[in-house]
Amino acid sequence: LVVGEILTEQLVVVLNKVDLLEESGREAALRRLRERLSRTFERTRFRGCPMVEVAARPGGPESAAPPEGLDGLITALVACVPRALERRAAAAAAAGPAAPALFMVDHCFSVKGQGTVVTGTVLQGDVCVNTSLEVPSLRLERKVKSIQMFRKPVDRAARGDRAGVCLAGFDAGSLERGFLCAPGTIPTFQAAVARVKRIRFFRGAVASKGKLHVTLGHATVMAELIFFAEAGVTTEGAGNSDMDAGSAGADWDLQVPFDPEREYMYLPELADPSSGSSAGADRAPAGCATECWALLRFEQPVTCPADSMLIGSRLDFDAHAKACRLAVSGRLRRVVTPAELQPERLGGVLRVFKVKLKQGTLERVEKDGQTVICKGLFKKETDLSPFVGMEVTAAGGAKRGRIQGTFGKSGKFKVLFPDGAPDPAADGPRLELRFKRFLFDHDRRAMRQ
Repeated sequence: LVVGEILTEQLVVVLNKVDLLEESGREAALRRLRERLSRTFERTRFRGCPMVEVAARPGGPESAAPPEGLDGLITALVACVPRALERRAAAAAAAGPAAPALFMVDHCFSVKGQGTVVTGTVLQGDVCVNTSLEVPSLRLERKVKSIQMFRKPVDRAARGDRAGVCLAGFDAGSLERGFLCAPGTIPTFQAAVARVKRIRFFRGAVASKGKLHVTLGHATVMAELIFFAEAGVTTEGAGNSDMDAGSAGADWDLQVPFDPEREYMYLPELADPSSGSSAGADRAPAGCATECWALLRFEQPVTCPADSMLIGSRLDFDAHAKACRLAVSGRLRRVVTPAELQPERLGGVLRVFKVKLKQGTLERVEKDGQTVICKGLFKKETDLSPFVGMEVTAAGGAKRGRIQGTFGKSGKFKVLFPDGAPDPAADGPRLELRFKRFLFDHDRRAMRQ
């Protein structure tokens, strides 16, 4: 059910082999079962899903009794089709009319006298006879000799079709599961940006710079995750997404674009929405978001479509414990190339910052009524040049000034308040300096306001 909530929004429950229940108590037993299942689904997005009772072969293999409930099952499945077709049409429109071919392989085997056959589903574009497809995990291109759909030869398989594809000159032992694609369309990468959300059943910390087993495409790879969110996102807004109540579409993340030109706020962790805790007074407002962005650094290269869905898990947890091991889910939004991962370039792709707060005190006001001698923000050996011109606040934020430079050699400094200096006695001596330090900036000393 946890995986189902991540991947789909429709569910049909089949209660099969109902003929094995004693006929005298069958209806009462099924009623109790439906009630119990309904209570379970009530806490998920599948609330009110159809339940169908089926006996495909009443009495066993030797019985001639007709199937029971199959008409109802077909009706329930057909009822799901209009919504599925709408989603398929929307996805096809988003991909464009000439989307490159993408074929997911679930089985690979050799057929004597024919060659190697891969079976699977066309996820995007068309697969046609006499065209070349790439096996991106192996960086091999092979020609499509023939295609069959349900034992019938065809020249073309389109998005959504199940098909068997015969490849020329391909070793069946080199691939078990994976992808075929139009040449050059599936990247291999070691870092990516994804839109992610904490899975509400997971209990435990999901902290930035922690590692998870990340499953995407056909691989599960260890990855370090660093979380960040749009600057100015509040705790309430960040956690109030469609998935919280388990009541909305599986594509909760699809409409949120990643903008490399935008500044994002670093998040120390993803909040546990069940804990009822809130961000501490010393933490940024978005510090306990449940939905945000993440930079994933994989321990080994990954080959999969650049918009793949992902699930991050703690597979080191006890598999037999009564706890959910799935921590986050999401979808890739941008592949980070090896060149962009270089320290001198990464800061231009990911403008992620931490908010720093320094506090000092007002010591005395100079005769001009605007200049104040302050202390406590810096050590005496600190180079103040990066801070000159930065804005500081006093009197609870009512007074704003700018750092002018050092005063003596003890760490004191001068601040100019153009609208008049605060009175340390009347307004309070507290002085605050807030600035941004960017995580991936090549110049580690760079600070901005």
